[in-house]
Amino acid sequence: MAKLVLPHVLPSRPASDLQEDPRTVVTIFFGANDAALHDRTSSKQHVPLDVYTVNVRSMVAYLKQEAKIRNIIMITPPPVSEPHRVAHAKRTYGIDLPLGSERTVEATSKYAAACKDLAAELNVPCVDLFSRFMAVDGYGDVLLNDGLHLTPRGNALVAEALVEVLQGLELGPDDIEVDVPLWDAMLPCDGEGLGEDLLEDVASKVLREHLA
Repeated sequence: MAKLVLPHVLPSRPASDLQEDPRTVVTIFFGANDAALHDRTSSKQHVPLDVYTVNVRSMVAYLKQEAKIRNIIMITPPPVSEPHRVAHAKRTYGIDLPLGSERTVEATSKYAAACKDLAAELNVPCVDLFSRFMAVDGYGDVLLNDGLHLTPRGNALVAEALVEVLQGLELGPDDIEVDVPLWDAMLPCDGEGLGEDLLEDVASKVLREHLA
């Protein structure tokens, strides 16, 4: 979905627009959902590793060449906590996961490695969130609230890592404005069968309302 709506969120523009609208930084933070296993309960979110790499590569190319973004920062997916995912499914949905978590550390690590490799190839800064989380004892308890989504402390770790990269670019948080709607504003109410035409229509509508 992100690749499809990207041209609506950050339209192509001529280089002459750079001074009036600098669009200083864009982060690319994907992989946690893509790494969902294809044969378990979150299979709809699975994106094969090679497709994930192609998608991220194309987004970086678009941002550089068409949207004229000055700085792109890639962020690896963090590790999941498999026991917490199993417990969350039981507690929240009342279901057992006999095959285990629908996401695994091993699978996610492959997407994190691909993200790092691609960032190095494209000469784009990369926040290795996977390694940072793995270095925290009990990360599943303190950084993730359901084995997947971030706690306030987890979000703080992401922010700290980003600030480090921004400082290397001689930027600070006050230099950057947030000027796009949240991801869930792009979803139609039914959320099923999202084709390219439908996504483009929804993205256009949301952006018109957001930028009005």
